[in-house]
Amino acid sequence: MKYAAAYVHIKNEDDLILEWMAFHRAVGFEHLIITDNGSSDNSRSVVKKFRDAASVTYLHRRSGDPIDFEIDAIKIFGDQFRWIAFIDADEFLFPSQGGDIRNILCDYEDVSGIGVYWHIYGSSGHQTKPEGTVIETMLHRADDNYIMNRHVKSIVKPSKVFYPFGSHTFKLDGAFVDETKAALHDRPPHGFYDDMTPSHQKLRINHYHVRSLEQYKKKATRGYFGINDDKINKSQERFEEMWRAHDKNDVRDDSALQYLSLMKFYMS
Repeated sequence: MKYAAAYVHIKNEDDLILEWMAFHRAVGFEHLIITDNGSSDNSRSVVKKFRDAASVTYLHRRSGDPIDFEIDAIKIFGDQFRWIAFIDADEFLFPSQGGDIRNILCDYEDVSGIGVYWHIYGSSGHQTKPEGTVIETMLHRADDNYIMNRHVKSIVKPSKVFYPFGSHTFKLDGAFVDETKAALHDRPPHGFYDDMTPSHQKLRINHYHVRSLEQYKKKATRGYFGINDDKINKSQERFEEMWRAHDKNDVRDDSALQYLSLMKFYMS
């Protein structure tokens, strides 16, 4: 059994998935599980050409509910990995102080899951897609205590999963905690903890939700989760509301760059 894998489902992410794969291999995840929700771009080709392709499992689906994909992943891979992180293609998960994520996870063997808080990153003022990688060009984020940072995504022991509540959290057999080992409840809205103070001392997720304005408009036409929902594109007013909520650039924070050299090795 391998120790740690990262899971993502994608829809037309050929401009991001290479960096996502390379970054999470650099962080220390031994295996990457990618479910493709009917992409029509070059995502498949990008994944297949990854230099460490042996560390990637690519599952192509014509279409479907991303939650069903997570259930399938638990069934297929649950006995192959001690931990699986369930994140999105615009979410980059890593130890705040650097190093291998497996060295952090081994401190949580007494629990069934860890909720990792977001750091919301804005556009850094980019109107169009900039040259360079995301972690090199998107360098500004919201203040630590920004309300949206109270969302978590989950790293879970698949052997302890009953079912997903949604894209953020799972019903588990055992404790679900944040990095401080404070208990996280399983009441709705699942994955959002307005009564908690986010802690990013050990683990963090850089959430590059908007990137540039050009890229966010592209995301809006695709649908928020790779399906035709109304999360972003219900109306121009809704688009602008979501942009304002996520384009936060209060703090310069380039901590992800500690993985840049190894990430670029995997990207080459």
